Amino acid sequence: CLYIDLHGHSRKLGLFTYACGQFAENDYRRFTVRMYPKLLSLLTPEFELSNCRWRIGKGKRGTGRVVVAKDLGLTETYTIE
Repeated sequence: CLYIDLHGHSRKLGLFTYACGQFAENDYRRFTVRMYPKLLSLLTPEFELSNCRWRIGKGKRGTGRVVVAKDLGLTETYTIE
């Protein structure tokens, strides 16, 4: 299952994602949460994998991707900007 929240960003150009991907290096979820953005970067020239962020920033607890990740336990939750 995959959750995607689409937004526009006023300060950054191009396409990138925010994800809830703070997992230990040996945790399989660290790999799975990064798979979708990696595929997007291979298929879409405008997508910038280097601009993707994997942490939950301060004040982001109420965003759709964080609510779905925390409350429903879904790993693959993204905001695409």
